[in-house]
Amino acid sequence: MQSTRFTTWVSFSLVAFGISVVLTWLVVQNFTSALFAGIVTATTTYIGIGVNNKQRIKEERTLRHSLRSQIQQLEYEEDQLYHSLYESTSTKEQLEASILALQGECHQLLQRISELHAQRNLLCQDIALIQKQQQQKEIPLQQAQQQVQLLERKQMQIKHSLELKTTQMQQTEMKLNAVMQELERVQFELFEKIKQEEGIAKNAEILIREKELLEKQVRELQNRINSEDNLQSSSENSSTLSNTQKIAVDLPQEWEEWFEFIEYLSEEERIVFRAILEQDEVSLKNIADRKTTMPEVLIEALNNNALQTFGDTIFSGGESSAIPEVHQEYLNVLSKPLKLEFKDFLALPASEDRSQRLSEDS
Repeated sequence: MQSTRFTTWVSFSLVAFGISVVLTWLVVQNFTSALFAGIVTATTTYIGIGVNNKQRIKEERTLRHSLRSQIQQLEYEEDQLYHSLYESTSTKEQLEASILALQGECHQLLQRISELHAQRNLLCQDIALIQKQQQQKEIPLQQAQQQVQLLERKQMQIKHSLELKTTQMQQTEMKLNAVMQELERVQFELFEKIKQEEGIAKNAEILIREKELLEKQVRELQNRINSEDNLQSSSENSSTLSNTQKIAVDLPQEWEEWFEFIEYLSEEERIVFRAILEQDEVSLKNIADRKTTMPEVLIEALNNNALQTFGDTIFSGGESSAIPEVHQEYLNVLSKPLKLEFKDFLALPASEDRSQRLSEDS
């Protein structure tokens, strides 16, 4: 790398030397002066290249140091994120382990309580048996007194043992109550978290149902408008026919059914149809904004009218814009130029009854 850089510097210096010698010799016609000027020029060029290279190296070092600082900062942030994730995971595992331990301890305490109850029942049975034997046996008074004293001592021992067992059982029950309270607290926290997640899921389902309901209402409203359009078609045919007869041009025979189609269109629908044929996306969006709807709804209304007239739709959805694509079988009729294009017929006024009805619906 250093040898290549040095060779480059020397090459630049030699070129500068040669150019300076030639130019100086051509000017002063003195080879010594030309040689001296070439040496000065070569030296100056070499020094300038060296200074420029040092400045560039200094800038590269500064940039490298800045990039290293940024890398270290990013690595530190990454370590912080990993540490936070590790702490969260550890806390979760500790809570799960605590729950399992509490459940195990609770089970053991329940078993211990069952054992203590069984021992108490056995002691009660022994006391009852001793009392029964004392009543049944008839012995001398002394033996009876001795036996009574012995039985009383045994009874005291049994009572003392029973009191100890009762105290242990009470302590065990207190521990069990504390464990149950802790378990209920943990279960309550888990229940609250589960309840929050279920609330979020329910809100999402409600929003989805509201969206489906709105879409259904839009479809019902569109179908109702189309049904009302069909009821007014006969009156529009008579009013529009007089307007179409005013156009004095030779039209193709297949345009006759298209005249029948545009008779079903209102003034705004004709404007929408013309904007689509002229690829005027701005006008189409403005009409949709004015009617507080979307361009797709206006296009769908035109397709519904076409279904009633031709038994087929005219447009299919555009991939990258609001302007739809015309089906291939209708493309020549709608866009092929004649003396008059089909879109010019959309300038014909709609029937007054239909225009008035559409304005009332709006």
